[in-house]
Amino acid sequence: MKNIYSFAMATAAMVQITYAQVDSNVPTIQNMLSSKKPVDTKILKRMAKYDSGKTDVRTNNLIKTKFFQAQQYYDASSYDKALKKIDEIEVLTGSTLMIESQDLKVKCLIGAERFEEANVELYLLQGLGLTDEQLQQAAINASLIENKIEEKKDREAAAAKEAEIQRQDEIAWKKVVEANTVLGYN
Repeated sequence: MKNIYSFAMATAAMVQITYAQVDSNVPTIQNMLSSKKPVDTKILKRMAKYDSGKTDVRTNNLIKTKFFQAQQYYDASSYDKALKKIDEIEVLTGSTLMIESQDLKVKCLIGAERFEEANVELYLLQGLGLTDEQLQQAAINASLIENKIEEKKDREAAAAKEAEIQRQDEIAWKKVVEANTVLGYN
């Protein structure tokens, strides 16, 4: 654990996140290290909460404008357009997270039925300093995502079973045709 914490702090220094943020993300860092994949510092950087005090007024206003646009697109069920605006916000914030835009991103991904992506983004959202109300909404979203992922797995399993039945039927039909052809009943 000490090695993971040391690694996390060294990486945190590179991406400018705080000790508290590293502490709250040690399980994610452990998963990243145990997966034997190269550690993507972009993920760690996205765990840092956006601080609007570090940007100029114009940038803050651009961020707010893009957020309002994203909210309007979400309200109109234009999820892909809303996600593009959220991506633009993330560029302006240096890929660090804003609670409000991250929450909207999760909702857009749910609306677009991209549940696996929504689950990842919800995980990132849960690493931020959420209020009780925001945590309740995150819990609702988590349940919805879990249910939809489970439904998708069930549909895929049913489709795979149907495909296997169809394959078995085709094999059986070929055997019948071959048997009839051999006997001259063609």
